[in-house]
Amino acid sequence: MAKSWFGIVFAVVIGLFAGQTARANDVVYDQVGRWQVVVSAQGNSFAFCSAVIDNGRARLQIRTDGSAWFISVPHAGRRGNVEAMYGFGGGREVVNFYTEGDGSAFILINADQVNAFRSNQTFGVDIGRNSQEWRLDGSRAAVDKARECARNQGRQQAADAKAGAEPARGRNCPAPGSLRSQNSNRAVTVTFYNGSDTPVTIYWIGYDGQWQRYHTLQPDRNVQQRTFGTHPWVATEPNGDCIGEVFMPQPGGGAENNNFQIFRR
Repeated sequence: MAKSWFGIVFAVVIGLFAGQTARANDVVYDQVGRWQVVVSAQGNSFAFCSAVIDNGRARLQIRTDGSAWFISVPHAGRRGNVEAMYGFGGGREVVNFYTEGDGSAFILINADQVNAFRSNQTFGVDIGRNSQEWRLDGSRAAVDKARECARNQGRQQAADAKAGAEPARGRNCPAPGSLRSQNSNRAVTVTFYNGSDTPVTIYWIGYDGQWQRYHTLQPDRNVQQRTFGTHPWVATEPNGDCIGEVFMPQPGGGAENNNFQIFRR
């Protein structure tokens, strides 16, 4: 991998991704084994999706905006180019990362390198005085999920439903077809917290009034979800009864009005 190639692409890297790490708001899109796929946004605008793995000391992020791919690793150095060694398995080669001085450094990768992350068992980097290695178990599914996330601009509702549509059922549930999402004009991030003593399942009610299953929360667990102002959500107990109210996001309501507590009636 020639340094001259990196001299060319750093201009692209800086133009596309510089400064987005510090300003981005990360929201969980999906959990894929030990990997987490997150959406990063600037304001209400989609920025990129990342497949993220933590080795207990540091996080590796494999990012895409739908066209280019990058990796981001921890680095506490000053802004600018920094020489590093990185590679898969026991192999290493010299590359240049770029940092905004925000605690991380990133580099553009090509399609072959993306596939290398999907097929190798470990990845390591020596940057500054910091040496890190990550196991890549499950990376194929995580990278593919990040690609899906970027294709959908971080809108999980646009992805293929993981468990298909499910009709309203059980007690305390809204009547079938009585609620539906209206538009996707105003983005908002909500938090669902399971304060009950049983697992609950979170459903989005789609544009056609059908339910789409998104999350199963164990007791005393929470999850963040990027959604839109007219999109209703409901939660059910294992027996299918609805628990709590119909949750309607409020784009202008602040975090306190979009923190949905799920308790037994």
